[in-house]
Amino acid sequence: MYREENNGAPQLLNLPRFIWVNKSMSLAELHHFVFDYFKELFARYYTEEDLKNSIRVDPHWKHPESGVELNAELVTQLFKDGDLEKQFKVFFSNLT
Repeated sequence: MYREENNGAPQLLNLPRFIWVNKSMSLAELHHFVFDYFKELFARYYTEEDLKNSIRVDPHWKHPESGVELNAELVTQLFKDGDLEKQFKVFFSNLT
């Protein structure tokens, strides 16, 4: 995967093979921690047509309040909200 840097040139997005976590974290806290790290990829899925066209699965995630299927504008709004638990529930409702 690629991310655009300040100079506009694409740069490889480095996905970690492991993440250091605090042993006292609960499983739910760990899920939120990992989601917070990767949520940029969800936003990019909706904003970059090339990325969206390269993925075979077309998920049908819905906005938590309106129930409308997510688009780039709604994802941006959702991530600006700042409520990590609400964001997590949208994408991983089966884990909550």
